[in-house]
Amino acid sequence: MFAPLLKRLIADPRSAVTRADTIANAAHLSPAFLDEVLARYAGTRLGRQEIDGEIIEDRPDALWSRAMIEASVPLKTVHATRGKYLRAEPVAALYAQGRVKYVAPPKQELEDQMCDFGLGGLSSGGSPDRLDALVWAVTELTAQAWKGPRIRAL
Repeated sequence: MFAPLLKRLIADPRSAVTRADTIANAAHLSPAFLDEVLARYAGTRLGRQEIDGEIIEDRPDALWSRAMIEASVPLKTVHATRGKYLRAEPVAALYAQGRVKYVAPPKQELEDQMCDFGLGGLSSGGSPDRLDALVWAVTELTAQAWKGPRIRAL
């Protein structure tokens, strides 16, 4: 949205351009703010713009736009009928059996929640939000019956 304007300003020889990511400015930011922003937005499109200082725009002749991709992400609302620990047990069993595989390693925050979650929740008393999302996702993926490869008619 603002990328064309920024690019014009950067290209203008009268503009003085300096570049730095958020980490370079960390000494001037509240540590709590920095931790929250990095935890919430690192690795996201917004994080790439606001933390890493990238100018992100769609290519005019691209087959996909970022808006199309974001609109196509499926969202399923869920309602718990059992406690978090009971929902997490079958997923932990799949991990113990080596039946859960990653394309990329999990984020450290998720791994920390996984290794700190017990009958009483997290030792910090905080919400195991990342773990809970993982449990819902693995449950949804494993609940679908495998029908093997298919060919769909267009």
